[in-house]
Amino acid sequence: FEQACLPKDLLQILVGDPLRGAALVKSGVDKVFFTGSVGTGKKVMASAADNLTPIVLELGGKDPMIVLSDANLDHASSAALWGAYSNSGQACASVERIIIHESIHDKFVDLLRNKISALRHGGHQGVGDLGVATYEKQKAIYADQLAELNAENSKIIVGGKFTPDRSYLEPTLIINPPNVDGYPLERTKIYREETFGPVVAVTKFKTVTEAIQKANDTKYGLLASVFSSDLALAEQVAQHIHAGSVLINEVLYTHGLAETPWGGVKDSGFGRVHSDLGFLEFVNVRHIHKPRWWVPSFKSLWWFPYSEHQMQVFRHLMEFMFRRSFLRKVKALPHLLVELVHMLKTEKRL
Repeated sequence: FEQACLPKDLLQILVGDPLRGAALVKSGVDKVFFTGSVGTGKKVMASAADNLTPIVLELGGKDPMIVLSDANLDHASSAALWGAYSNSGQACASVERIIIHESIHDKFVDLLRNKISALRHGGHQGVGDLGVATYEKQKAIYADQLAELNAENSKIIVGGKFTPDRSYLEPTLIINPPNVDGYPLERTKIYREETFGPVVAVTKFKTVTEAIQKANDTKYGLLASVFSSDLALAEQVAQHIHAGSVLINEVLYTHGLAETPWGGVKDSGFGRVHSDLGFLEFVNVRHIHKPRWWVPSFKSLWWFPYSEHQMQVFRHLMEFMFRRSFLRKVKALPHLLVELVHMLKTEKRL
């Protein structure tokens, strides 16, 4: 920052606990941008309201990945692997739900399971694909969500367990149980609540409409993705998904695109960062108005005093501007001009 010649103290970093964060929000700053959980985001919003401090909230997600029947399954399964387990799933934009056409469900699950088996735990120093889980509160969420699962509502294909030292949750893949009516997995916390870990739940759909409904059946709306060989169809589906960003044949990475807006809807927050929209979030927009032409003695037609001529001017003006009938417009024009001349003369508006 010094090499970039930024003014001293333009950027300041404070490290601390929630008490320090709460004090910062109440300190009278011009704006608050918060990234974190939904629960904490609501507390920040309530605290900021005391001083009417404007805020931007970038909160959690339960991001869906829709895989249509014509998708390239090798490509889609590799995308799901990275989208779900990158950074050990500890990303608000990670893939946590996969909604896949019933005709390709089994083949896709087999492909993804085989690719998961090749992932390596890296530890603190070793080379690997998955890092450790360091936050005990998040581990408790994993355990709570997994504890709800049973043979009646789910089938764990891969993972579902912590390593003996509890430093890792194994990469976990869950589907609906076979030979059970309906989709009971969709009623569990691991499908509906943010996990923020290496867990992905897979469910089927029959029609595109059903896939869209399932994708939108969540209180979150941060990121979503659609996989299909038909880009026009994928875009049509994307236009119906309630999310801040929808990716076609890609996952997760768009937070790194500074030229595109980033943010969510519903419980995923509001406001945007990045792009022109993000820049405008961090400035006070000021409107300065000046007339296109200026005559020092001219007094606007809508100023006092009000008069009969003034009323007729505006009446005929509305007729001329907004009547659908061309004939009515033409008939209004001479009346408008006559009343306008009378008004300017008698009321000394010039």
